[in-house]
Amino acid sequence: MSPLWLQSAVCGGCTMSLLSAKDPNVLDLLDTAGIRLPWHPALSQETGSEVRALLARIKGAEVALDILCVEGAVPRGPNGTGRSQMLAGTGRSLMGWGTGDADGTPGPVEPALVGAPVLPGEDTPLAVRHILRRFDPCTACTVH
Repeated sequence: MSPLWLQSAVCGGCTMSLLSAKDPNVLDLLDTAGIRLPWHPALSQETGSEVRALLARIKGAEVALDILCVEGAVPRGPNGTGRSQMLAGTGRSLMGWGTGDADGTPGPVEPALVGAPVLPGEDTPLAVRHILRRFDPCTACTVH
């Protein structure tokens, strides 16, 4: 499994909880579970242009992404533009990173939905809800 981890709205509670794991430690836990993080703000060495290049490869479907984890709330201001928190060096709001661009280029959410089963009689398919939930950011840090 390959989850990309982004932090938003100065939240680091989930990361702090992970890094506090003792037995097993977070790196052993991820390895045992078969989870390979393409990038994590606290665990990865890559910064700046290296991370922007990785994000471009993910967006272009050159790098597989199973889950987009956004730690913290995603600011929507001002006036619903999301421009109060931009993904550094990309010119894109973090709010719009998981979905497609205005030019029709899909983000990682759309390809994840392709082929999701819809059972007869389902108005809101369970498989689609499960997929979308995987991309849903944390809504309250009070759970930490």
